[in-house]
Amino acid sequence: MYSVKSSLVLQLVVLVAASHLISSHGNGETNLPVPGRRSRVAIEGMVYCKSCSYLNFNTLLNATALPGAVVKVTCTSTKAPLYLNGTTDSHGYFFIQVPRVKLGTWTSHKCEVSLASSPLSWCSKPTNLNNGQVGADLAFEKVYTGKDPLVVFKAGPFAFSPTNATACPKY
Repeated sequence: MYSVKSSLVLQLVVLVAASHLISSHGNGETNLPVPGRRSRVAIEGMVYCKSCSYLNFNTLLNATALPGAVVKVTCTSTKAPLYLNGTTDSHGYFFIQVPRVKLGTWTSHKCEVSLASSPLSWCSKPTNLNNGQVGADLAFEKVYTGKDPLVVFKAGPFAFSPTNATACPKY
């Protein structure tokens, strides 16, 4: 009986600690909203061009942010599959807002993000860093609360690689 009691106390301590961590972030962040309510959903991440010095290594060391890269979001569902593309900004960052009528936060586990295309012909080989080729699952990032809550998920970072060593620019 003592071990059952200890186990229950330990579970309670972990639950209280986890709820405190989730609610103590501030800046409008909180835990996921109630699943019955539709929220706006967005997916964010980064895309890079790998360094020519590290072509054969699974690293972003010396990688450069890749403006104009395209990523695709694929959400499979028995009712209505969803396909979206997003383009990175001048800093290699993508932010894709999912139409509210198409996706609720409770179906985000059926979505994947993958690399689609690179604007640079010499750095256009998709790598599977963080599942960029096969499709990366979404990871919960944060919630912006207020009148119209926004649930943000993240994926990546992803990378394209130079097509081969001779494709690397000579400086």
